[in-house]
Amino acid sequence: VLSYPWAGFFLSEADMKIKNTADVPATEQDRILTGKEKESEPAEQSTEPAGQMTESAEQSTVSADQTAGSKKTFAQRAAHAAAKTAVLSALGCVLYILRFPIPFLFPSFLDFQISDLPAILGGFSMGPVAGCVIILIKCGLKALVNGSSFGGIGDLADIIIGCSFVLVSSIIYRKHKTKKRALVGLALGSVTAIAAAVVINRFLLVPLMGELYGWEAIIGMTSTLFPNVTQSNFYSYYIPLAVIPFNALRCLVTGAVTFLIYKRLSAILHW
Repeated sequence: VLSYPWAGFFLSEADMKIKNTADVPATEQDRILTGKEKESEPAEQSTEPAGQMTESAEQSTVSADQTAGSKKTFAQRAAHAAAKTAVLSALGCVLYILRFPIPFLFPSFLDFQISDLPAILGGFSMGPVAGCVIILIKCGLKALVNGSSFGGIGDLADIIIGCSFVLVSSIIYRKHKTKKRALVGLALGSVTAIAAAVVINRFLLVPLMGELYGWEAIIGMTSTLFPNVTQSNFYSYYIPLAVIPFNALRCLVTGAVTFLIYKRLSAILHW
């Protein structure tokens, strides 16, 4: 019926579209459909960038959350390190105040103390820099609480000798955290601290004490142990018979206590 010319008067517009499609050959219909699909492709492609933008936005959000988490973790670690440094510094100050002389072995102005022990523990657990910071804070607290020794000269000597001990021991132990490396580190740290004590006493501490208090006062404090000591031969007695054995004993006791208690305190120190 649709093939007759007069049928168009009785058909609606929609029916005429159907008629026209029916009149088109199959190959042309395929072309029309293909063209329509191609027309619809840009719309689908236009939706893909939006999806990609959504995924990139989600990825940026995740990365931002991860960055915030890492910053939070760093802040927590910094807070823990600061808390441990403060506690160990305070403990070192207490041990420093509890020092005592050994007059039958060493001159009376050489007070025995193991205040480097907390710094060694901090250096083993947090690194050599943290150990040296504990030494500095400890000596500063000691100067505020108990006053400086020999006009600050003794404090300066304690800082240099203590940092020498802690720095070398912590660096060696940090590479391989084993008992053997701990022993090697403490031994070499002790040798370094003793060498530093010899140099400081010979060229800094004793000369400054002689200028401040006079050589007669210094010889008077050592004459009980060394009756034949004079200003000319003072270093021949004082260095080998006082400085070296005194610092060797101090480092030996500090190192032995560190070796015995460090592993037991490791969980607390790495908190």
